[in-house]
Amino acid sequence: EAQTSTDRATAARATVDTCELTIERLHHEQADLARLLAEGDQVAARHERLLAVRASERRLADLQAEARQHESTIAAAETEIAGERTRLTAAITTLQENLSRAESLAATLPGVRLDEGSCRDEHAELVALETRLEAAVAADQRLRERCAGLDSEAGQLRKLAQELKERSAQLDGVAVCPVCRQPLSPGDLDHVRDEYAAQRRTLGDQYHAALEKSAQTKAEADLHGVEAAALQRDLRSRKDSLHAREIDLHQRLTIAEEATTVVPALSESLHLTEEILASCAFAVEAHGRLANARSALLATAYDSAAHAALRQELLQLDGVEESYRDWLMAGERSANLGVQVEREERDLESRRGDLATAQSVAAAASEALAAASDVAPRLNAGETELAAARQEEADLARKQGRLEQQQQTLRDLQTSVEAALDQASALGEEESLYGDLWRAFGKDGVQAMLIDQALPRIDRTANDMLDRMTGGRIHVALTTLRESATRGMVETLDIRISDDLGTRDYEMYSGGEAFRVDFALRIALARLLAERAGAELPTLIIDEGFGSQDAEGIDRLVEALTAISADFRLILVVTHIEELRERFDRRIEVTKDPTRGSFARVV
Repeated sequence: EAQTSTDRATAARATVDTCELTIERLHHEQADLARLLAEGDQVAARHERLLAVRASERRLADLQAEARQHESTIAAAETEIAGERTRLTAAITTLQENLSRAESLAATLPGVRLDEGSCRDEHAELVALETRLEAAVAADQRLRERCAGLDSEAGQLRKLAQELKERSAQLDGVAVCPVCRQPLSPGDLDHVRDEYAAQRRTLGDQYHAALEKSAQTKAEADLHGVEAAALQRDLRSRKDSLHAREIDLHQRLTIAEEATTVVPALSESLHLTEEILASCAFAVEAHGRLANARSALLATAYDSAAHAALRQELLQLDGVEESYRDWLMAGERSANLGVQVEREERDLESRRGDLATAQSVAAAASEALAAASDVAPRLNAGETELAAARQEEADLARKQGRLEQQQQTLRDLQTSVEAALDQASALGEEESLYGDLWRAFGKDGVQAMLIDQALPRIDRTANDMLDRMTGGRIHVALTTLRESATRGMVETLDIRISDDLGTRDYEMYSGGEAFRVDFALRIALARLLAERAGAELPTLIIDEGFGSQDAEGIDRLVEALTAISADFRLILVVTHIEELRERFDRRIEVTKDPTRGSFARVV
C-alpha cells in the first residue's frame, strides 16, 4: 500500500508538472500571436511585394527561356558556319597541295620528253647492233659451212691417197698393168710406182693445205662466233635495260601528262573555293538563321541583371508567405488559445488537489509500514533469492556445456582455417604464376615483343624490294598503334602505302603498283620465317600467283621478277597464262595427253 500510494503521488506530481509546462507554452504562444497581429500591415505589404516580384520573375523567366532558345539557334548556326569555313579551309589547303604536286609533276614533262628521245636513239643503236649481230652470225655460219667443205675435201684427198697406196701395193710381184692388164717391164713397173708416188705426194700436199685452210677458217669462224655471242649478250642487256627504262618512262610520262591535264581544273577549283570563302558565300541557310536569331534575341529585350536582382529579392522574401498565412490564422488561434488556457488552469487546480491527497495517503502508508514487524516478507525474499540462485546455477551448468561444445567446434574450425590458409597461400602463388604467364603470353607480352621485333625487319625487306621494283617511288610502313575516336591509342595492324602523290588507300593504287606491294610483303614475310628457322631462302616458287593479267600487267610482272632475280639462285614460276609463259627463255612445259597421261618437255 505504501508503494502504491507513493507511485500515485509521483504520477500526480508528473501530471501537475505537465499541466504547468503546457500553460507556460500556451502563454508564450499567445505572446507570439500578439506580436504577429501587431505587425499585420507590414506582413501584408511584404506579401504583396512577394506576389509582384514573383510575377515579374516569371515574366523574365519566360523571356530568358525564349532568349536561350535564340542563343541556342545562334550557337548552332555559328558552329555550322565555323565547320563549313573549316571544311573550305581544309579543302583549299588540299587543293593547294594537290596543285603544287601536280605542277611539280607537270614540270617534269620536258625532261620526260627528252628521255623519250633518248630511248628512240637507243632503239636506233639497238637496230644497228642487231644488224652487226646478224652480219656476225651470217659470217660465222658461212665460214663454218666453208670449214665443213674443206674438211670434206681433205677427207676425199685422204681417201684418194689411200687408194693410190693400195694400188702401189698391188704392183708388188705383179708384172701386169693394173689398168690395161698388159705385161710391164721392170722399167715400166718402176715408172708406174714413181707416178703413183708423185700423185700421193701431190694429194698429201693438197690434203695438208686443205686441213690448214680448214683450221684457219674455223679460227676465223670462232672469232665471229665470239663476236656474235658478245653482241648478243650486249644486245639482250641493253634491250632489258631499255625495256625497264621505257616502262619507267611510260609511267612517268603518264603521270606528267595527267598532272598537266589536271592543273587547270585544280587551279580553277582552288580559285572558286577561295572566292566562296572570302565572300562568305557558304552555309547560306545557317547565315540566315543566325541573322534571324540575333534579331529575335534583340527583340526579346531580356535583362539578365534585372532578372538576377529579382531572384535575389525572392531569396530575401523567403518565409514571407508562411508569415502571411500565420498572420491570417493568428486571430482565430488567439481566441482558441484563451479558452484552452482557462481549461488548462482549471485542470491544473484539480491536479494539484489530487496531488495533495496522494501525498497525504502515501505519508500515512509509510508511517504504518515503518511500524510493522512481520518477518514473512523477509522469509519470502530469502526463498525467492534461493530459488533464483539455484536457477542461475542450472543455467550456468547448461551454459558451460554449450561453451565447451563451442570450444571444440572452434578448435575444429581453427584446424580447417589453417589448412584453408595453407591452400589459399599455395593457390595465391599459383595464381601469381598463372598471372605472369597470362601477361607474358597475352597480347602485351611475347606476342607484342615478336611483332615489334618482326615489323622493322619486314619494313626494311619490303621497302628494299620496292626500291628496286619501283625505282624508290613506293614505300610501305607497318603500324601497330592508331589514335581512337576518344583520343586514346588502340592496337591495330595497318599497312600505309605512300608514293610521289602522298599516302593513299590501297584501293587507289593501280594493279601493277598493288601487285608490287603484295609481292614485296610476301617475300619479306617468307624471309623472316626462313631466318627464324635458321635457313636460307635460295629458291622462290610462285604458283599461280598472278591471277588474270593483260599484256601491260604481264610486263609489270616480268619487270618485278627481273628486278629481284639477283636475290635468288632459282626462281620457279608456275602459270597457265600463255603470254606470261612465252616471256621466259627456260621452261618446263607440262602437257596432259588423254592416252599417255602428263609428260614434260624442257624448252
